[in-house]
Amino acid sequence: MQLRNRLAESEKEQDVTLQEKNAALDDLHRRLKQNVDCIQQLNQQVCKCSLRTDQAIFVFNCLLRLPSLRSGNKANCKTF
Repeated sequence: MQLRNRLAESEKEQDVTLQEKNAALDDLHRRLKQNVDCIQQLNQQVCKCSLRTDQAIFVFNCLLRLPSLRSGNKANCKTF
């Protein structure tokens, strides 16, 4: 009888431990998913900033070429 009680107690402890580990894994999975979503949003923002920077550089370069265009030189200022 004593062995059965110890076995039952051990099984209960293992169940509790398993439930705690499952809860920890679920929490880690939830936080990892949030981090992935955040990284994707940040990546989109970086891409937009990069595109804006490229457009600003293009416009700046075209503006720098305006004096040579006015004087008759054919500068290569393609559309973006």
